[in-house]
Amino acid sequence: MTGKRQTADTETVLEFYTAKAETAGIVLEADDLAIVADLQASTDDIAALDRALRTDGRTITTQSGTIKVHPALAAVRQLRVTRARLASVIDARILSATAGTAGTVGGQTGVRGVYTGNGSPNQARDAKTNARRGVGRTARPRAGRGA
Repeated sequence: MTGKRQTADTETVLEFYTAKAETAGIVLEADDLAIVADLQASTDDIAALDRALRTDGRTITTQSGTIKVHPALAAVRQLRVTRARLASVIDARILSATAGTAGTVGGQTGVRGVYTGNGSPNQARDAKTNARRGVGRTARPRAGRGA
């Protein structure tokens, strides 16, 4: 994990999640700490790219003289999504450990693409859909059309 680069009044991501886990009465395990380290690295990278954007601006001029969007903008956008997903995962793990369950009940709400729940809402929806199959116009072709 990278060293502290924040001011004295702000805490690192590790300190934040360690305190959050301590408040919940749990100890972060090695895999939890790996997620937190990735979260800290993403946060540090975002800070570095934000500094570059403040220095260079949101656009750059190429050697040929054309103006284009600074490449750091796309990187920052992706890192922010990554940071949100990692935070969602570690929050779900702390919540799960606090509740004493293997996964969060009903799935973790939050950033799309992070699936930390047990899948029961989707399973219930799919069961209802499967029960309706074979009924209706799409299941029975009109007379004289199709098979």
